[in-house]
Amino acid sequence: MIEDAKAKDAMARIHAAFAGRDDVVGIEFKQLVDKADPAWGVAEAQLETYRGELTQRGQLDLTFGDVLFTMKKPGTVSAPFRTKWGWDIVLLDTIWPEETTPKSKILTDIFPELQRQHFVTWVRSLAAAAGTTVTIHDDVLARTSHLGVTPWAK
Repeated sequence: MIEDAKAKDAMARIHAAFAGRDDVVGIEFKQLVDKADPAWGVAEAQLETYRGELTQRGQLDLTFGDVLFTMKKPGTVSAPFRTKWGWDIVLLDTIWPEETTPKSKILTDIFPELQRQHFVTWVRSLAAAAGTTVTIHDDVLARTSHLGVTPWAK
C-alpha cells in the first residue's frame, strides 16, 4: 500500500497546485504532471481527453462519473479520488450544451440504419443456425428503400 499512498500524495500535490483556480488549461495541467518530482511517486501519468463523447455517467467508472458530472465550472480541477485503476484527478475543460435529436431525424437517419444493422444480424444468425452463410449486398438493400418497403419491416 506504500505505492498507493505515494500515488494519492502525488495527486494531492497536483491538485494543490491548482486549488481555487477556475482558469486551468490542459497544457498547463499536463506540464505540471510531466515535470512532477519523482519523489511524488508519479511513475506514469496519463492525460486522457474526451471531446463530447461523455454524455452519461453510466459510460464511465462509477466513481469517475460521479466526480466528473458533479463538476460545474470549466477550468477547475477535482480533488483526488480513487478508482479501480488508481488515483485520479480531473481537469474539466469544456461543458458541451445538451443536444436533442429531433424525432424526424431519428426516423429518417438513425432508425433506418439501426433496422438495417438488426436485419443483417438476424439474417446471419439464421444462416449460422442453418449451417450456411449468406451474403448481404448493402447496395441491393439500399435500392429497396425507394419502394417504401424494407426487407426488415414487420
